[in-house]
Amino acid sequence: MLKTCPGIEPAAAAGSHKYFGSLPTVYERTEHSCQYSMATPEFKFESEAQEEDVSYLSVKKKSKIERCTKKLSTHSGPSKLIVVLKWITTTLFAAVILASLVSSKITLLGLAWNVKSGTEREEAFVMCLVVLLAPNVISLVRALWNVIGRSDIPWPSKDCMALVVLSSALESAGLCILVFKTLASGSAASGVSAMQIGFVLPILYHLKKGNRDIRCFRPAVFFSLLCALGGTGVVIYIYVKNSAEVWSLVGIVLVFIAWLPSFHKKMFSPVKSTDIEPKQRVPRGSINRSNTSRSYLHGQSLSSEYSSFKSTYRSIISDIPSPKPDPISEVPCDKTTAWKVLLISSFTKIIFIFGVSSLLPLFLMRDMKFKDIWDKGWDWGIDNMFVLFIVHTSSGIVAYVTGVFACHTCMDRGAFVVPLILSSPLSVVLLVVSSSCDWFKNYSEVSVDFCVSGSSSLVLSIVAMLCTSIALILVFGRVLWNVNKLVLQKETQLFWFPAYNSVMIEQWLFVNRKLSGEKENGIDKTRTRKHEKTRVYICTTMYRESRKEMQQLLESIEKIRQATSSSSAIHFESHVFLDDAVRGYEVTEFALQLVSLLKEALGIEYVLKCTKTATPYGMKLVWKLPGPSEMTFTIHLKDTKKVKKKKRWSQIMYMSYVLDFLSKQYVDKDGNLEVKDSDCFILTTDADVKFTPESVEALLDLMKRDTSVGAVCARTYPLGEGPLVWYQQFEYAAAEHVLGSVLCAPGSFSVYRCSALKDIVPTYATTVERAFDFLIKDMGEDRWLCTLMVQSGWRIEYCAASENETYCPEEFGEFYKQRRRWIASTLANIISLIKEWSLIRALNHRVSYLFCVYQIFLLTSTFIGPSTVIIIIAGGLDYAWGVNVVWSVVLQIAVCLIYTLICVYKNEKWQMQSGKIITFLYAVVMTAVLVGIAEQVAEDLINFDGNKPKSKPGGGDSASSTIEPITRPPGAISDDFPISFVTLYLGLLVAIFIVTGMLHPSEFKCLLNGIIYLLCLPSGYLVLNIYSIVNITDRSWGTREEKEHNTVKVTKPWYNELEIVMRKVFFCCDKKETLEAPPVAESKDDPVNRRHRRDSQTEPLSPQRLSQTIGPGIKYSGSVQGKSLRLSDPLNDSIPEDGDSDEEEQSESGEEYDEENPMLVEKWLPKGMKSYAKIFIDNGFQNTNFLGKLTEIDLKRLGIKKLAHRRNLHRRIQNIPEFRIPVGVPRDPNTWLETVGLAEYKANFRQNHIKTVRDMEALKSFTEKEIREDLHITKPGHIQRMKDAIKRLRNPTKEEREIAEMKEEISQAFKHDLRSVNKEEHKFWKDLLHACLEPDLDAFGSDEILKGNLLTLRNEWLMVSGIVNCLWIVIIMTLSRSIDLQIAGTNPLSLVFLIVFGFLFVLQFVCMLVHRFTTLSHFIARAPYRFGQSYQTSLCQTQMMRIC
Repeated sequence: MLKTCPGIEPAAAAGSHKYFGSLPTVYERTEHSCQYSMATPEFKFESEAQEEDVSYLSVKKKSKIERCTKKLSTHSGPSKLIVVLKWITTTLFAAVILASLVSSKITLLGLAWNVKSGTEREEAFVMCLVVLLAPNVISLVRALWNVIGRSDIPWPSKDCMALVVLSSALESAGLCILVFKTLASGSAASGVSAMQIGFVLPILYHLKKGNRDIRCFRPAVFFSLLCALGGTGVVIYIYVKNSAEVWSLVGIVLVFIAWLPSFHKKMFSPVKSTDIEPKQRVPRGSINRSNTSRSYLHGQSLSSEYSSFKSTYRSIISDIPSPKPDPISEVPCDKTTAWKVLLISSFTKIIFIFGVSSLLPLFLMRDMKFKDIWDKGWDWGIDNMFVLFIVHTSSGIVAYVTGVFACHTCMDRGAFVVPLILSSPLSVVLLVVSSSCDWFKNYSEVSVDFCVSGSSSLVLSIVAMLCTSIALILVFGRVLWNVNKLVLQKETQLFWFPAYNSVMIEQWLFVNRKLSGEKENGIDKTRTRKHEKTRVYICTTMYRESRKEMQQLLESIEKIRQATSSSSAIHFESHVFLDDAVRGYEVTEFALQLVSLLKEALGIEYVLKCTKTATPYGMKLVWKLPGPSEMTFTIHLKDTKKVKKKKRWSQIMYMSYVLDFLSKQYVDKDGNLEVKDSDCFILTTDADVKFTPESVEALLDLMKRDTSVGAVCARTYPLGEGPLVWYQQFEYAAAEHVLGSVLCAPGSFSVYRCSALKDIVPTYATTVERAFDFLIKDMGEDRWLCTLMVQSGWRIEYCAASENETYCPEEFGEFYKQRRRWIASTLANIISLIKEWSLIRALNHRVSYLFCVYQIFLLTSTFIGPSTVIIIIAGGLDYAWGVNVVWSVVLQIAVCLIYTLICVYKNEKWQMQSGKIITFLYAVVMTAVLVGIAEQVAEDLINFDGNKPKSKPGGGDSASSTIEPITRPPGAISDDFPISFVTLYLGLLVAIFIVTGMLHPSEFKCLLNGIIYLLCLPSGYLVLNIYSIVNITDRSWGTREEKEHNTVKVTKPWYNELEIVMRKVFFCCDKKETLEAPPVAESKDDPVNRRHRRDSQTEPLSPQRLSQTIGPGIKYSGSVQGKSLRLSDPLNDSIPEDGDSDEEEQSESGEEYDEENPMLVEKWLPKGMKSYAKIFIDNGFQNTNFLGKLTEIDLKRLGIKKLAHRRNLHRRIQNIPEFRIPVGVPRDPNTWLETVGLAEYKANFRQNHIKTVRDMEALKSFTEKEIREDLHITKPGHIQRMKDAIKRLRNPTKEEREIAEMKEEISQAFKHDLRSVNKEEHKFWKDLLHACLEPDLDAFGSDEILKGNLLTLRNEWLMVSGIVNCLWIVIIMTLSRSIDLQIAGTNPLSLVFLIVFGFLFVLQFVCMLVHRFTTLSHFIARAPYRFGQSYQTSLCQTQMMRIC
């Protein structure tokens, strides 16, 4: 039994199924007798109580602008325009469906009566036969399209097949009897009423089944049964009275027997028991906690054991299992048998309809012969009967498609149920009103018996329809009105059969619609998806984001918290994984910045009301957010010395944390998981993203609709200012979603299904061993994650109804570095996708051949992009300035070669500056090119209007007039169409972009950014491509990198610089030998220096060239006056004694550094290196507060020659937290000097009359020279410390004050040990770290080999790209100069090139149109019918989610 603390409530000590709870925080007191204290007893919170209340001051209140801005930012939900649009759309679709149903019914009566008494009976018979066959032929084609190549769709069992054949035979026979006999036996109105009598059978089914969700359902059904029986009796009486063939009503009965709901359920019963998704049990020994388990947040230790996670991960990573024989069946996709059942049903119906129709003339229609019907029936003409056939066929299709769309967009009440109920009564009204009936009878050319004759027949027809309509309203109307609606359900989820029936389409839609609680494959497709619990983990990766970016994320999380409650159907948790957030036990500045925002952004009144826990990867802080949502917010602070850094490893951390630990904390009393993996999602976000609850719901709508969707990404709007932002705003487009599957769901804002991540995380967690793998895995982790998902059979969708905003690069260098990663990873992933195409097609049927061709075109266009730009620029300069095309091409190639050499041999600063210059020059050239192209377009338009034959008068006689010869413009397609392909192509692009802008009204203004895009086109497709390919060897992230400078600098007088230059020029005359020390690898990719990469580094000097000081003030313990500069310390030639390494390693890992009490360098140095203390002290590095910024280069410049010593010391220095000087104005210079660690210079300050704070103002203008000469500070470490301190000698900003206060408070908060608090979670993290997250030792890693492989790969790509682009330029230039090879004014290859690229643009445009329609459907489906209501969603439940 775990000992409980006296200060904790008994409920807190009890077990809980949640992994979080009311854990005592730093605010709560506990007794020292507890097993472990949850708070620091001495810590008190009196500062806030002692603060004076100044809220009454006007300056402390919010301005009107701030209040309005906050009100606008917090406003959520649909606008009134959306509600009005929903009503207009519903009304329009209701009218279309009603009109289609009525026209379909009346035109069918016209065709049936023409069979009975028309002048062209044979043609009418064949038309009716086609009417019966057409829906089944269409269904057969659709079924084949969806079945071919789909081995994952199961076949129904033999019993189900037999039932399908029997049902299809009954339906076919009944429909044939109905069309050829029943409808024409009585009056037209009685025929409409006769179609309704079959509803007696499904009403009996509902009477037996019942419905608990509808009040007084059974009594209402019983009354409706009486009404239906009464209507049936009236219809029979009408047929008997009119001496009609009453037996023909059997056809309707046969149809409704075939449509019995019980038959539908049996037809779609599962083939195997494995088709039913079993309940997920937590395996024995796994990491889980049942309802009786003890909560970690209550501070209780959990001692249950589970199987070794470590060994599992090792086996997964080291040996990925081979694919199973039938991997497709493992994909959790929609396994409905609807399409294969439809295939059997359609084929059977075609056969039976044709067979029964051929038998009818032999037995029931003896006045006709089938041979005559077949010979004469196909002689159709465009007459009234043909119009009836066309109207009936088209109206049936329109009614079904519109009905499916109404249900798809949650408009089924007004646009589906109401039209279905009103269609038959309205048809009867039109047929009993003499004027309308007579007009249709005359138009159809049928007999006089078509209309109702006599008042009694009129009354009986109305009574029959009234009785059946009441029965439909009480049963089907109420059931369909209350059916559970999911947003954007598919056709197979809405209807049993994804097909239509044009003869009895109204009745077919009634009985074919799936109702609440009806199951397919043993799974309730409507109820379970709606009522199952859903859990969403918001996981964010963060590094060095700004305060504004962090606040934007936190405000988005706060909106999620406000939108949910404890009873919601969806539960959210938020986890932030912050890289390099803690060093040892010291929280870094960016972590403090994030914590300081919590009070304002998340409404946490006391930020320190949290749980601070030391973990194997660093530290974590947990808050339980205020409000009824019970949402937790956790910040995971990563120590890069304990766990691998970078985004991909943070992703693996939260994926494993959710999949293997968090998701197993929620189990029921039977040990089953409360939330299945298919209903557990991870919402990945960047640290600067802005989103709303509505956007999250829109993503989850697509997830809940289709369980085969593994990820859904949203529409991203770039934020920022400047030309680069405008350029990026013009770029965004999406065509992959329509063609097959999205290939990249960016981690900035996407939802992933946990069951899908389980399939790919073993591969995703593998390390980089090859150069090509590095481009795929570490340069574009989001794209690789999605590539793995597509390869595993999952579909990735794009949801434009979900919107988010994120900051994009605003600076040239940051933009180029970001795109350098994107371009390299995109090319690598596309190449990998194309190479493994056959395997992907076998695993994922959604990836079509067209999608493969599309990717090949994109890859080709990317490779030949530079040469294409060169050719376009050369042609434009020829038009604009008359520059020779050949010389223009040669000049551009030379520029490309020069820039390539700069990228290969020069540093990043050179590359960025030269890239900016080339971008500017190309922008100037593109301006001229655009003017030249505009001139050509204008000439083409003038020639198009003016280049027509003109007659010249000759003697007044028209016959003698002469015709001026037509001059064909150069480059024109033909004489009749004197416009060049350039003009035609440009016009097509402009039209596409304008239409696209019109379909995106809110982004229409982005078309203006197209001007910037065109000017920067050469930079984006030429300069950027070269930069990206050359720099694939750069393994840095590129953006938000830590920028620091060397602490120890080398300064050389001018004559030394001149000496170096002269030696390089006259190298052959230099006979002096140099004894340079072995160089240290200082490449920008050196793994040792990755953490402290510098913008500029000075090459190490040889001992002979070192002056007495390495930079002013750096002293050596040895003499510099002789020939040797050897240190007097014998350690440079010695090796530490054996047996010290283990002790040093242990002390190194266990050291704790305190800024207030720093460790002296003599104590800090390991055994065997103590003599280096004099070097450190003489240069101003006397304690650990001064050592934190030293790099390995600095150590070498200090005089530590031994490479092994430098590496050892540098590794220890990296464990020292960075000493940050607080920003502020001190009380006096003495206090300030003590704070910055330079108290020894107090006398120097007094000598310079710096005695008060006012005197310290002079320090702000001090340079290094004044610091050295006036203050007599000569040690490099002290000089750098003084310069840093002077920079921070100012009044702190509000944010800096908050960070300083937060640092003080967090340092005083009590820290728990995860090993004592939660053994299960501690073991999980230890196993995960040991499996794949332990940081590699740089010296023993494969970084050097990888660097060499990347260089080789870079050279290969450069060679291939150069050869391909050169060949393309030569071919295009050669063909363009050959007049004989030109086709339509251009060379064949250019024509093919334009056609291919034009095809890509048109394909993307068509896909955009399709996707805009689906996006509009999504908006309509989510829109409410009342003002003030929130959006509808698949996750909504009554009184469960406030936003619903």
